[in-house]
Amino acid sequence: MTNPAQASALVLRNRLGPPAFALALVCALAMITTPWAQAQTFTVLHSFTGGADGKLPWDLALDRAGNLYGTTESGGAGYGVIYKLTHAGSGWLISPIYTFQGGSDGDDPIGVTIAPDGSLYGTTVYGGSSTCTPNGCGTVFHLAPPATACKSALCPWAENVLYRFDYYSGGAYPPNEVVLDAEGDAYGTTVAGDPSGDGVVYELSRPGSSWTETVLYQFTGDTGDYALGWVGL
Repeated sequence: MTNPAQASALVLRNRLGPPAFALALVCALAMITTPWAQAQTFTVLHSFTGGADGKLPWDLALDRAGNLYGTTESGGAGYGVIYKLTHAGSGWLISPIYTFQGGSDGDDPIGVTIAPDGSLYGTTVYGGSSTCTPNGCGTVFHLAPPATACKSALCPWAENVLYRFDYYSGGAYPPNEVVLDAEGDAYGTTVAGDPSGDGVVYELSRPGSSWTETVLYQFTGDTGDYALGWVGL
């Protein structure tokens, strides 16, 4: 059984895996497709400053209008930022649309999923419940754009925390964004908690005015059955 402190450390360790794998895959593809790769152009869309725009960017999502949405692990108030990149003339304009405060609203966002209505769903690895000391067990959140059109780059979206994880009930430390089904239910994984400490697969649904978590599967930690890796749906 993994305790909260061990699980928190494993989250950080496991997050070093995918970038290294991605780099190796890119190198292999470069050797296979060198003629094709030589025709490509590398363009920096934005260089993060570590301030209001965030620091340590993670995943990107692309909407139907060609806008990019992404997350940073830190920066902003120190707990991560959700940002939007929009074409502006020949370049791109970055707009921080939510800055996490590291408490009940979440800490360290990992990717977002764009809903059909253009709003965003996502997770934070930390923050939320205080069961996992000192950083919290993580959250699932929803971001909605302002009701009226923005007239400046600084136009924050409204955050609503759908679920705050509890290590001993419902899992802890979600390592990736959620997947939405046709009914608007959200699915994801955690790398720890409930009750063996080895993580869960969960569903979030809204039968009424509030969201309810259902644990679909509890990992046991046995060989071939564990969530302490880079897990996705």
